[in-house]
Amino acid sequence: MTEAKESTAFFSVQNISRKALPFLFSVLTAAAAGTLSLGNIFNVYTLLTALLTLIFFRIYDFINAHRKLGIPVYIALMIVLLAAVNVLLGSVPNRIDFAEWFMTGGATIETIPPFIISLTVMFSFFISSVAYYFTHIIYRATILTLVSLIPFAIYVKAAQPIPNYLPVLVAAMNIFMYISEYRSRDVNKRQAAGKNAAFAAYTDFAVAVVLIAIIIPKPKETPFYEKFETFTSYFSFRGRYGRTTGSYTDHSGNADDFNDMESKLIYLVSTDKPQYFKIQVFDDYDTANRYWVPSDYDKGYGYGDWEEGAEYKSFSALLDAYLQYDADILDNVDEAALAALSAAEDKEYSAIIKAVDFPAEYVLAPERITGTVFTDRTEDFSRMTYSGEVFPNGGRLGGAEGYSVSFYDGDYGRESGWISSGLCSISFDEFGELLAEIVLTADMGSEAYETAKEFGLEWGDAGNAEGRKTFVVSDEIQRISDEITAGLTYDWEKAEAIEQYFYNSGFIYDLGYKAPEESDTPEFFLTESKRGTCSDFATAYCLLANAAGLKVRFTEGFICGEMTGNNMYQILTENAHAYPEVYIPGAGWTIYEPTVGSGEGDAAGAGGANSDETDYLAMLVTCITTAALIILVAVLVIFMPQLEELGFSLRIRFSAEEKGLLLVYRRLVHKISRIYGIKAENLTPDQLTEFVMSKTDYSAEEIIRPFERVCYGEYPAEKGEAKKAYEAYRRTVKTMKKNRKNKTTM
Repeated sequence: MTEAKESTAFFSVQNISRKALPFLFSVLTAAAAGTLSLGNIFNVYTLLTALLTLIFFRIYDFINAHRKLGIPVYIALMIVLLAAVNVLLGSVPNRIDFAEWFMTGGATIETIPPFIISLTVMFSFFISSVAYYFTHIIYRATILTLVSLIPFAIYVKAAQPIPNYLPVLVAAMNIFMYISEYRSRDVNKRQAAGKNAAFAAYTDFAVAVVLIAIIIPKPKETPFYEKFETFTSYFSFRGRYGRTTGSYTDHSGNADDFNDMESKLIYLVSTDKPQYFKIQVFDDYDTANRYWVPSDYDKGYGYGDWEEGAEYKSFSALLDAYLQYDADILDNVDEAALAALSAAEDKEYSAIIKAVDFPAEYVLAPERITGTVFTDRTEDFSRMTYSGEVFPNGGRLGGAEGYSVSFYDGDYGRESGWISSGLCSISFDEFGELLAEIVLTADMGSEAYETAKEFGLEWGDAGNAEGRKTFVVSDEIQRISDEITAGLTYDWEKAEAIEQYFYNSGFIYDLGYKAPEESDTPEFFLTESKRGTCSDFATAYCLLANAAGLKVRFTEGFICGEMTGNNMYQILTENAHAYPEVYIPGAGWTIYEPTVGSGEGDAAGAGGANSDETDYLAMLVTCITTAALIILVAVLVIFMPQLEELGFSLRIRFSAEEKGLLLVYRRLVHKISRIYGIKAENLTPDQLTEFVMSKTDYSAEEIIRPFERVCYGEYPAEKGEAKKAYEAYRRTVKTMKKNRKNKTTM
């Protein structure tokens, strides 16, 4: 029901008292959305929101008073605001930064005025429009409540905590508006939408739920999933023998430790080639205490000039060097494979990485990193340890710092066929001799010289790392390794065979499984439980590879999570991952993935996968839910006429007497039309009375005569007439159906 046009001045006492609560509701709800990026609701931009809301309310009053101009004016206002936002966002270098800033808690990154003003304009316009329409035009408490939930849905998407006072303030506004509207109806003896307001309100609610569910950004994973897993899995996520000691940050250490943290967004990565990003590398294993030892973590060691020649560490450049100097290794490659590798290009990629309130002393480093650029440290450089860890020379990175890394694809060696082509069918020592020969033969400074030198430096570090190992594998692990690699010659063959062993031997990735404390060993994992976390799989792989004579290291880092658009990837705490790196002669350090169900872009190895039990549980829940829905639909279909009639009876009960009589008469006409296939709406009340009498021997006086009196305004309906009319309607329709059925069967 529409309200009368505004006749009072905008700043009159009457108008201000009417708009006060919708105004406060709009400001608080819009400001609550902005609080995600501003950190506090009490700021200058909240004042801007209030000013914009005041202006919008004045415009809406004009639109309400000039109905014919209303829609064009509103559309024009929308176009102007969108154009203003477009201009504001056009003033920043990269518009994708706006989505990044807004959906990750911009207060922890940086305050960018164009972003904040754009956000303020958009939310102020949308929420003030809704608040005005559903208070001044019609009142719908359900839709106002749904709109007020939008800021909190955004908090869930961004995985950010909600200030406690915000839900209280927004809920209070909803309650105050409801009380105010109720009192207004009571004092003025009016009803906002008639006595069937509940039915209309819940219909609006259902429609609004669907629309807002489409609009609101939704998290890809439930925020409470890990808490549920914890409850159902012995209250522990922690892997046992994969424990590590770390020194880089408070968050370093075993990748499983991240599962004990609340799900939190820690990095945003923009790249067209997602990679595994390493943090720490461990060369040695403490067999007695069952954890990896970071033998190379001292930041005083490593290369400060490692970037100078890193760009030459390209497989394409290495192949050119082989071809130029007619290397004997080419004899292992057939012509077709050589032609394919010559045509392929080992491209250099880049990734822009931004931390989200996550200070760290390391740089997220892809396997084949070639360089780093620190956005906020123009004169700073990075250092690389002998194990391939990268960290800024100028100290810890801040929780909002960003940087970029350049790299060659870490999967290129395996995906291009480089490793399996024969170019890696060479021993470690032979590969070193081959590189040394090219360095001695090529002109100093040439591409072939620099390429062989870079691969040679990596070869030397791999040999040094092997010399730092002190652990000895058990007889059981040695036996399993020998069985897996029996008959294999080259390191790449052994590395791939060990990887496939985990996929072909019934292993299960299971965050919730906890081995008996006395049996919690790599041997138990390999031979008995075959269940564990990514740390368990990586540890077992490294020990088997070491037993096979491979140069291997245990690595902790992250895999890219979900892509949120435009090559933007999230890295959450649950994307922490542990995996092995194996030095393959002819290819260098190569990532292998033993964790069943894991892979780049898949968080299975880092907290996102479920065990078989959880999969079966999900299947059971799905089946039960589907069956319940089918039964519900069947019940609704079977009992739909009864439910429909029940709904109609309730509608009559809660309608005014005049409205009820009109509804009963219209219902009777509709039923007669359906039962007898005629257009009963064309019959006059007298003709309808005669028709009913001829079919039922009943008089329809209790329905038709009160209807006529109401229609022609003879006098108002008496109390209880609608109920009597409905009872007569039921009796009449029942008799008509019975007589019609008997006539059909005769």
